[in-house]
Amino acid sequence: MAFGKPAMKNVPVEAGKEYEVSIEDMGKGGDGIARIDGFVVFVPNAEKGSVIKVKVTAVKEKFAFAERV
Repeated sequence: MAFGKPAMKNVPVEAGKEYEVSIEDMGKGGDGIARIDGFVVFVPNAEKGSVIKVKVTAVKEKFAFAERV
């Protein structure tokens, strides 16, 4: 029997890697929202409609955080 957090399956992003994303929407806190293969990525200081390069800083089970490069 395994204990702890279940392994994250089908997560298309990896912490430390860079991606080019399109900011599709804005979150309640003002972060830009991008999607990579349908997976939500929050990007602070990003404007809706912009296409930017980001570096993923943290990956959770259902979303990730990234910063502009």
